[in-house]
Amino acid sequence: MTASVEWLPVGHVPHGYRRVFVIKQNQKLRHVINLAHMPYEWVFRVKEMAGVEGVEDPALWWGLSVIVSLVAKGTLLGAANLDTADDGYLQIRPLEPMKDELISLTAYQEALRVGVFVFSY
Repeated sequence: MTASVEWLPVGHVPHGYRRVFVIKQNQKLRHVINLAHMPYEWVFRVKEMAGVEGVEDPALWWGLSVIVSLVAKGTLLGAANLDTADDGYLQIRPLEPMKDELISLTAYQEALRVGVFVFSY
């Protein structure tokens, strides 16, 4: 199956970032995800993980990686998940990011260029 992820502009909460993602499965809207809060310190660590290549929007790179992880674990786009509201809205407080949990920098940069992240699972 194929999923696509679009995102709204970055928002701020008192102690970090908030990212909102729209998840579609085979072009059908499935979820709206609010990742809140993404602490400034953790977003800065994600920026450092990019190394010399750099990353324009570390909160977006981290957020896309969280979405891919949630799909892989079956939390999103899986069978009936009791934690997901009837309207498909799910609020997640992400855990501290680890470099091996991030999508490739190349995949992130391509998503940023085209404005959507598409992946198969």
